[in-house]
Amino acid sequence: MDNEAKSVVCVICPLSCKITVEIKNGEPVLQGKVCPRGELYVKSEVLNPLRILTTTIKSEDGRRVAVRTDGLIPKDQMLEVLKVAKKIPVPHLVERGQVLEQNLCGLGVALIVTGI
Repeated sequence: MDNEAKSVVCVICPLSCKITVEIKNGEPVLQGKVCPRGELYVKSEVLNPLRILTTTIKSEDGRRVAVRTDGLIPKDQMLEVLKVAKKIPVPHLVERGQVLEQNLCGLGVALIVTGI
């Protein structure tokens, strides 16, 4: 992505600053209104975007159960992690906060129940 400008909207605070990022010599160069927290966010978003996975999976009795990861995972691994999460058996009786998988895909994040 060297020398290719990219526009990113910072989501750290309600100001939603629009920041232009250009990679020069492998390093992100930012232009626009950038606070220290926004700078960290934009650099991470450009170099290694991370997300929390939220989805629903079927329980043994066919109900949909809302789940999410308890931490961030690389955006480029979302589909792989989603496929694995969909195969995790969900018992008939589950509670909010219950951990279904402790170390999902070896990423150091747990998959937890958020809704029944």
